[in-house]
Amino acid sequence: MMETMGKPDKDLNEVMKHICDVMRKRIDESYQRGLDDAWEAARKLFSSMADSDIEKAFPIEWNNGGFKALMNLQPQEAIEKLKAYEEKQKADDEIKVGDEVNWDGVCFIVTQIFQPRNMKEQCNGIDDDGCVYSDVLIDDLKKTGRHFDIPKILEEMRT
Repeated sequence: MMETMGKPDKDLNEVMKHICDVMRKRIDESYQRGLDDAWEAARKLFSSMADSDIEKAFPIEWNNGGFKALMNLQPQEAIEKLKAYEEKQKADDEIKVGDEVNWDGVCFIVTQIFQPRNMKEQCNGIDDDGCVYSDVLIDDLKKTGRHFDIPKILEEMRT
């Protein structure tokens, strides 16, 4: 009878030990992910970002003491600011209809963006002389920084 009463406690202890082991493993994995994220952010800051880009990503910290002030941020704050900056840069670099682009020394305005099946994204456009460009790979283009409201013009043409 004593054995029967002791067995549930033993099973409960084994279950609790298993739960603790699983939780410890998850905590260790989360901690390692956090370390990896912090290390990747530090690597970007120290090896691949120009001071001007760091200043744009961390304007308040940079203007209040430069890199020293930046290092007073919590790791998660720095990672979040760095991610936000990278997302903004990616959005700013994305070519849209109406953007003026440079294609091997030729500038034109993008009038249409499309992606044929199983191919890379392409565009059509027109330059200031009225020359038309078609099926140009987006990857081959560089934005000039100028943008024209082509969608509005095309919509006005439809009405």
